[in-house]
Amino acid sequence: MSTAPLFSIVTISFNQRKYLQQAIDSVLSQDSDLFEYLIMDGGSTDGSVEVIEQIQDRLTFWQSCPDGGPSNALRSAVEHCKGRYLVYINSDDLLLPGAMRTLANYIAQYPDVDVIYGHGVTFNETDGSITKVYSDRWGTRAFAKGLVSVFQQSCAHKLSAVREAGNFNPENRTCWDGELLFQMGRHGATFKRIDEVIGMFRIHQESITGSQQTSDRYLQDRKEMAARVGVRTPLRGGLQSSILKLLRDPMLMVRKCQSRLVGANELVVRGIDVRDVAGIPR
Repeated sequence: MSTAPLFSIVTISFNQRKYLQQAIDSVLSQDSDLFEYLIMDGGSTDGSVEVIEQIQDRLTFWQSCPDGGPSNALRSAVEHCKGRYLVYINSDDLLLPGAMRTLANYIAQYPDVDVIYGHGVTFNETDGSITKVYSDRWGTRAFAKGLVSVFQQSCAHKLSAVREAGNFNPENRTCWDGELLFQMGRHGATFKRIDEVIGMFRIHQESITGSQQTSDRYLQDRKEMAARVGVRTPLRGGLQSSILKLLRDPMLMVRKCQSRLVGANELVVRGIDVRDVAGIPR
């Protein structure tokens, strides 16, 4: 009798062939006994399908067709997942070496936790810089107030809790990852932050929309979430937000200050320099 994998890893992609292979390699380099792999392509016409076809024997499921956007693609992917935990990355993101084994070790310690998440790094393609990004301590109401940020590429979501919370909202086009966590929290999901760097988020020209329309829609999506728990308007940075974050998670602020002082030493994760992962010459 076959045993369900611990993780269902999902990659969503649309016309990002230049990054897709690196994302795939970052997944397939993980310990193979831990995961199944699914790719949801939105009907790419740039040769992405050819890249996927080359590794289709390593995939549990894949498709390439118009999918209604990232949140709807993820919603559909959940229906095909057979693992216990969902991990998902975009085609321009990366999992760092050993990430799945690290998450598996923590899951063994905290089997009843619904969301286990850590920290990550951003890679700015324009200037080649890499910055460590820390996730905040979870609080559902604090999230609604704009006081919590979770590094999405570091998250392992228990799939039973994802489904109980209603899965991804296909109408959300700006912050579907945050809304999923928020809805899981509202449904009683438990969260555990771990002090580990799990994934990498790539910043590049195509990923930065910067349009007023997108910004307005994001604010509207956040306001709608906040209203569900009686919060009028979520904070958007500034002094008040910084003070409240310091009060609710002072040790994290210490870590952030230490990170600025240590610099490059923070870029070594489980003995591997993340600049090598991103392909940045040293």
